Amino acid sequence: MKIIHTLKNIKIKYLSLIIVGLGLVGLVCYTININSKYDYEINNWKVTITKYQGNEPDVKVPNNIWFMPVVSIDNYAFEGHRKLKKVQIPHNVTNIGVGAFSICMNLEEVELPFGLIEIRDNTFLYCKKLKYIEIPESVTQIGDSSFSACSFLLSVDFPKSIEQIGKYAFSKSSSLTSVKLPLGLVTIDDFAFVDCEDLEEVFIPQGVKTIGKGNFYDCDQLTLIISEGSVAEQYAVDNGIEYVVGIE
Repeated sequence: MKIIHTLKNIKIKYLSLIIVGLGLVGLVCYTININSKYDYEINNWKVTITKYQGNEPDVKVPNNIWFMPVVSIDNYAFEGHRKLKKVQIPHNVTNIGVGAFSICMNLEEVELPFGLIEIRDNTFLYCKKLKYIEIPESVTQIGDSSFSACSFLLSVDFPKSIEQIGKYAFSKSSSLTSVKLPLGLVTIDDFAFVDCEDLEEVFIPQGVKTIGKGNFYDCDQLTLIISEGSVAEQYAVDNGIEYVVGIE
């Protein structure tokens, strides 16, 4: 009886080892499969994705590669991927590089991470089918031409953390009709909203101290909603833009 019992224990132990082994093999294979879609660099046990090599329409950027967190997406990493329609970026990513998703012509939906600090220059340049963007509360700056020529863009949700909107940031985003700029905004750089043909109203908070040249040029249907005595009111007067006092 003892021999039979011992044999049973041995079988159970071997079976457990086989199951664990198969699980590890499966995990390694899954990790290798993820890795095959990305070129990446490792620095201080943190991963930067340098190039996306896949062709899926729906991409969920991995939280980690080889058990190390993905914290950055490099310049132009997804540039020009025509099949890409949806991207989810994990919340441990704090940096998205210049032009990272530029010329992704069919990109419709992006989920940006909570820890992102800046939307860099040209990030979504010529993403013509992008319809809506929610900018995380952590972001303080929107870079030059970051949403330029996003001609299907209907709505932008700005957090109050935004302090600066860069040059040509939303130029030629011709489907925008209404924009409510955030209370923390200080600077709107040159030509940020140039050639937004359908733009009908822009709410500019009193805290805006600088509005660059050429803003709202060729926005023929536009009315600015501003505070009395504000920089925005003077800008409207100086540039012949219709406005109403609607913000206290």
